[in-house]
Amino acid sequence: MKNNFDINGNIIKKYKSFAIRGVYEPQRLNEKFARDLLSSTKNLVMPDSQLVVLFLNGEYWGAYLLIEKIDKSFIETNYLIPSNNVSMIKEGQLEEGP
Repeated sequence: MKNNFDINGNIIKKYKSFAIRGVYEPQRLNEKFARDLLSSTKNLVMPDSQLVVLFLNGEYWGAYLLIEKIDKSFIETNYLIPSNNVSMIKEGQLEEGP
């Protein structure tokens, strides 16, 4: 993926998790465009993303969006907070963490 920076401005070279999302829905390409515009904003941390062509066992599956998952690893990598100090809440419920 492209150069992504943590909160201190250091380049992030490794990702612990990511998701593959189809780009056939127009809003997915709009989302990618908006992320790219906002990623240049100073002090705004965004999940990294990249348009990719997916092949599985040599078979072409099409264009997809490879995107960094927002989880406690994302918080640790981007904000330099140890993952054991991170709690993720989704829809009002504790998803992971203490």
